[in-house]
Amino acid sequence: MREYIEHFDVANEISMRRSLEKGAFVVVEGVTDYRLYGKFTNVEECRLAIAYSKSNVLMTVKEMAKDRGDLLVSGIVDADYDRLDGTRHSLPIFPTDTHDVETMIFKSPALDNILWEYGDQDRLRDFQEKRGKDVRSVLLEACYPIGLLMYLSLRNNYELSFRDLDHCGFIHSSTLVVDLEKMVDCIYSQSNFAKEKKKVIMRALRQELGKRMDPWQVCRGHDMVDVLILGFKHIFGSYNSRSLNHGSLSGSLRLAYHKDHFHDTELFMSLDRWGQDRNVYVWDP
Repeated sequence: MREYIEHFDVANEISMRRSLEKGAFVVVEGVTDYRLYGKFTNVEECRLAIAYSKSNVLMTVKEMAKDRGDLLVSGIVDADYDRLDGTRHSLPIFPTDTHDVETMIFKSPALDNILWEYGDQDRLRDFQEKRGKDVRSVLLEACYPIGLLMYLSLRNNYELSFRDLDHCGFIHSSTLVVDLEKMVDCIYSQSNFAKEKKKVIMRALRQELGKRMDPWQVCRGHDMVDVLILGFKHIFGSYNSRSLNHGSLSGSLRLAYHKDHFHDTELFMSLDRWGQDRNVYVWDP
């Protein structure tokens, strides 16, 4: 059903709620965004609305302002590759500081809380000493080529499929090091409509890797969650990490992400300024 929701459905919902709910509305992409940002919202002066896609967020906010004259509706979207492409969104659209909301959490101390909760501290320390870097850096290094390949696919119209990606097929279970050849093989083999030869894609990826762009704009949070699960299951997990899956670990990361962490982001500060300029407090003080 959600795939059939269009932006005017979201706009109609907000307009109907306007008779009872004053103040600001912030439109978000999905349910997990709603759960996270809802923790920090000032419920007396701000409401959230779920649009179920990035494009719906953008079009809903535009329609509410230009067609319906409602200037108290803003939107939060994942940055995705917008900063790499030089794409800028007009206010009141506010992108995440990093690639998406999950990477914003990974960049915060929330990751350290998760490692303390689910990690065996001795094994974790041994792993980091052997790799010569902390887990956060290891995750970025492993996920950077995946995110970069997706960026290349979108930019060059390769039509590669990243759905239900099996990270076990190309990330070493004892080091969390990515094998580039296996990664490209894995993604290419599940891309039924790829529009370029595999060797051409591999060459383009290696060239792009030499540029070393900001990993926080390249890496996808979805990949970082899955690679962290591999780490817990095969390297540094404690007994209570054995039942973790993508959904449960993502939920734990959201729970570990506190208000103080969010207050350090540009997303919080810019949307806070937007609200105060309109005499509305979007966030809970």
